[in-house]
Amino acid sequence: MARIDDLVEPPGTPLMRDPLNTRIGDLPDCDNIALLGVPWDWGITGRPGARFSPSKIRRALYSMKTYSPILGSLDCKPRDIGDVRVAPGDWSLTGVRVVEALREAYESYRHVIVLGGDHSITEWTLKPLLEKYDRVGLLLLDAHYDMRSVVEGYTSGLWLYNLYKMYGEKMIASIIGVGEYSNPPYLAERAEEAGFHVLPAVDVLRDPGSIYEAIEYIEDEADAYYVSIDMDHLDQAYAPGVNAPLPLGLHPNHTMMILEEAIPALCPKGLDIVEVVPLLDRGGATVSLAGLFAARTLHLLREACGRNA
Repeated sequence: MARIDDLVEPPGTPLMRDPLNTRIGDLPDCDNIALLGVPWDWGITGRPGARFSPSKIRRALYSMKTYSPILGSLDCKPRDIGDVRVAPGDWSLTGVRVVEALREAYESYRHVIVLGGDHSITEWTLKPLLEKYDRVGLLLLDAHYDMRSVVEGYTSGLWLYNLYKMYGEKMIASIIGVGEYSNPPYLAERAEEAGFHVLPAVDVLRDPGSIYEAIEYIEDEADAYYVSIDMDHLDQAYAPGVNAPLPLGLHPNHTMMILEEAIPALCPKGLDIVEVVPLLDRGGATVSLAGLFAARTLHLLREACGRNA
């Protein structure tokens, strides 16, 4: 008679018993690429819940297979250094902790992939680079300018304007994916005054090659680079689980094209994926795409920015 140990297996064991079916989560850690979560969403004035996305995106990333028909086999996963210990509702204390965590992460690793959280976290994750380098290039995928002002309170739509006021010409930025009828006009004026390159989503839909000009605008113009992916730059058909879903956004293939051009060209010190709201995500579509973008970023960093990355 068989022993019970021979008849059971740990909970959650995959039903497909293929020893060569390797997932990203099975890989050893990369030496110089870190993964950090920031479960903060107290800057949301629309649809909250992005605080729950770091764990969900991790699960999507780690469950993916290691092989890409375009890039071949991935050989390591990012070293997961955990989640920043946010203070719920306390913007100031959480900001101090995130800035300190990122400052140490940038010193310890060549590249850091950050999982948000709402988009206000980028004010904190970008600040250590602006403090250290003479000029920082930002590539922003977003349906909004995030150059807003409010008469009271705080919103995730003003982080870029805050950084611009503090650091001015130390920043050069390209914004790809600005949506139709989704911003007040003064935000466009502020982006123009700041000298930011703006590429609306409609222009990308009509001419996907326009993304190359947006990337070239910041390429070779800075000492360090950062990429921020607000998932609301995607059309709501592809990314329903975001803070501000919009029609006539970009397609996932556009985002992959942008990453495949920008990551080798810029070799960013940091990249974040923000504004995913798992509780409002139909069928996990948005979380799955966020995991895919994280996997592609990791693979491109390994292939294009040094095998010792």
